[in-house]
Amino acid sequence: MTPKEQAINICEEMFYCFQGHLDEYTAKECAKIAVKLILKEYWHHDTDREQYWQEVRNSIQKVKL
Repeated sequence: MTPKEQAINICEEMFYCFQGHLDEYTAKECAKIAVKLILKEYWHHDTDREQYWQEVRNSIQKVKL
């Protein structure tokens, strides 16, 4: 899955998880928090995966729900 596809997937999961009770902005903020937590796990352990998740984080703002 590309970073862009992963960003879309995470944002959609956050948005639909709450059955439409989140707005697009809040869903994206929740997605950013999730990616931030994932990045903490990869910090200085796996630079390829860390780069992948940083690209996901950067792609989240561009997602349209």
